[in-house]
Amino acid sequence: MIFRDPNFKIFYLRQTERTLPFANQQVETYYAPSGRKAIAKGIEVLNLKAEDNVLVPAYICREAIAPFRTKNIKVKYYKIREDFTFDRESLSQLTDEKTKAVVYVNYFGLSKEIKKYRQYCDEHNLYLIEDNAHTIFSEMGSLLGDILVFRLRKIYPIANGGILVVRKGVAHSVDEGGTLTTPRWRMDDCRFMAERILRNMYQHIATAPVNRLLLSVRENRERNDYLQNDLEATSAISTILRSSIELMKRLDLHQIIEKRRENFNYLLERLKICKNSSVQILFQQLEEQMCPLAFPLIVRRDTKHFINYLFLNGFVTYTWPHLPQEVMNDPQYAFEKFLSQNLVLLPIHQSMVHEQVDRMGAWVNKFSSGHERKH
Repeated sequence: MIFRDPNFKIFYLRQTERTLPFANQQVETYYAPSGRKAIAKGIEVLNLKAEDNVLVPAYICREAIAPFRTKNIKVKYYKIREDFTFDRESLSQLTDEKTKAVVYVNYFGLSKEIKKYRQYCDEHNLYLIEDNAHTIFSEMGSLLGDILVFRLRKIYPIANGGILVVRKGVAHSVDEGGTLTTPRWRMDDCRFMAERILRNMYQHIATAPVNRLLLSVRENRERNDYLQNDLEATSAISTILRSSIELMKRLDLHQIIEKRRENFNYLLERLKICKNSSVQILFQQLEEQMCPLAFPLIVRRDTKHFINYLFLNGFVTYTWPHLPQEVMNDPQYAFEKFLSQNLVLLPIHQSMVHEQVDRMGAWVNKFSSGHERKH
């Protein structure tokens, strides 16, 4: 069950009331335990049916399409360009009379093409689903998506939480779903807090042997398919965890956004990558009001070595995403498959200080110059 509470901001978030952008007169806001469940609620709000289809970028994680599959809605994948700009031709080739919506992904909180997607949807009478899992806004401003989905744990250091924002006048049918009462502490809360404590301890005891051991554990875990579709038993869906709520009460969203932007620009200034390097900076400019998830790089050779190399030097990086299997198996999506294996995300978390960013930038520069690359 997904809960909606008009008093959520006042009752739970009174300490940070001015920092949360999800309440204004132009939207309805729904709180869910995860982004996937927020998408599932959005499908209900838009009244999408099994005979409908939606256009989704081929460069997307499996989790994001799980709600559509659960509802038996056909997913049609459109290609993306190398510079992540709008590709009208790719959308036009897939749009038909059963197409009801287009999913726009704000990649890493750095995309800036949504106005073109809005125009295309208006021309073809389609809904625009805005996937903002990689970012969060300091203020809602003018809404372009018909529904917007946020995954709070991508930006906030919390255990879970998703938000669905619906433009007023869009919803066909909305189930109130009850009132969000104060949840009790559960085992998941304890597990989350224990993980945070261990991570803090790791920062003080990390050595090369410890890093190598953790690297081995991580590689073994990545061999398993992490995707588990937990959308079927909707009656068993929990509320947002109490630990998530308690942490959100103490965080200043504006400060989080400004610190991430500062770290992004600081790292950009310090990366000295030559043009013929196998390492490529993907976004050279940070747009106003954007809250970046990470700093994306293209690593064309020895990507796994690059990730392991930075990990052994104290920085956790990763490729994104785990693509849907049908995309992986289709040769027409070769570029999307390349990105999933060679686009690496560097951390710019709000907890990082300039000294850490300096060290990470130095290691990246050293790798890109060929000093540490295996041949």
